[in-house]
Amino acid sequence: VLEGVHIGPNSSVTGGNYTGAVLGEGSGAYLRDCLNEAAVFGHGNTGGVAGKPDVGDITRCGNTGPVRAECLGNSDVGGVAGFADVPCTSSYNTGSVTVTAEPGATDTRVAGVIASANGGVADCYNTGTVTATGLNAAAVNADGQTLTNCYYVSQAGLPGATTYGGEARPDEAGRLQAVSLDDLKTWGAAYQLNRTVPGFDSMYNLVLE
Repeated sequence: VLEGVHIGPNSSVTGGNYTGAVLGEGSGAYLRDCLNEAAVFGHGNTGGVAGKPDVGDITRCGNTGPVRAECLGNSDVGGVAGFADVPCTSSYNTGSVTVTAEPGATDTRVAGVIASANGGVADCYNTGTVTATGLNAAAVNADGQTLTNCYYVSQAGLPGATTYGGEARPDEAGRLQAVSLDDLKTWGAAYQLNRTVPGFDSMYNLVLE
């Protein structure tokens, strides 16, 4: 269990495959209340908090630092996590995610929250920009996972979520919705005051600057 780990903004993390500020790769990885503010750079399966966690969960984690990857093969890159064989809940990303891939690595998946999450994604949001020209990219998730109560700030040409094959998924109330940054700020202020916001009771650290 990795709980309460905070990586500050005056630092950076550089790695190859399986790169993350809190965890690169690990089985039985329970990530709770972790925050990354550092810049993260990797070459595949890279995330702001974790690169490739297996068997566990990601709960109440956030990333605000820029995430950048130059993928040398098909990979998963996300603001919170790249490839996670675990559920991701009550987590968020506000950092930029920028990915390039070598020719032939067009099956690379990129997302603001988590690119590939075999356990589903719930109560999460993304406000960070996602730049990944020619790749399967989305604001929240890019592999067709079950989404519950997820939100994102719209970015031109970027869907909220995609299927495993890269097709845009439509927004759906209670699952995936585009909202304005002002709405998130308003909900965040209310949440910090009384911990109850309709549809946002499980969200974490919604105060945005």
